[in-house]
Amino acid sequence: MYNTLQFREGHLYHLWDGEIDYWLKVGSVRVFPDYLFQLDRYIYMFDTANKMSLAFDLFDGECLPMAPIYETRRFYSVVSVSGFIYVMGGYGDDFNNIKDIEVEAGVPHGPNGTFGCSCSEWLHLRYRLYHGR
Repeated sequence: MYNTLQFREGHLYHLWDGEIDYWLKVGSVRVFPDYLFQLDRYIYMFDTANKMSLAFDLFDGECLPMAPIYETRRFYSVVSVSGFIYVMGGYGDDFNNIKDIEVEAGVPHGPNGTFGCSCSEWLHLRYRLYHGR
């Protein structure tokens, strides 16, 4: 048995499948996320076409704004390390590679903002990202 997140027609669902086919509607949003994942009590959603990110609180049932995405991205990666969410790489509107990282605070109530840097300058070691400078 496994669980996953689904987004359909403006609604967020927690989906369990295996022996049973069980869907639990957990909320509704007015964006169409191109990437979403769950971490602890939050479902994080990224709509890079509209340069926005949201965190849906599963306990309170409401969406919380996070720092905006500064570049439209396609085929990007998202990782979480030490309470921070990193949006990395991908392709921009001009189909050129994006080589920076955007960082979001892991707790949507206190976002640290975003910054850009080269992905090649970062090193992941023991659950932390280190900058090469």
